[in-house]
Amino acid sequence: MPPSLVVILELSESEVFERLENRKLDPVTGKTYDSNHTADDPEIDARLIGNPEDSHEILQKRLNRWKQSSAMIEHSFRKILLNVDANQDAQNITEIISEVIEN
Repeated sequence: MPPSLVVILELSESEVFERLENRKLDPVTGKTYDSNHTADDPEIDARLIGNPEDSHEILQKRLNRWKQSSAMIEHSFRKILLNVDANQDAQNITEIISEVIEN
């Protein structure tokens, strides 16, 4: 069954690097934190780890691959494509996408 909607979350490269390079994971709970906004519990903060896949070099390679493939994706799905500014809170993004799905 072909997709009825394709969503592309748009974000500047600098913001992608900022978010992913600062992402930390609690290996016990699986919850993700931004290193600028960690858990309120010092025990959790002490066990937070970064993902080696979030290094600047690896992220740059991933972004380059995205740039190479995104034009084809946008062209192939142009009739069902929704571009959403991802530089807003998750609730707003969810509402935008939900509204398109429901209508």
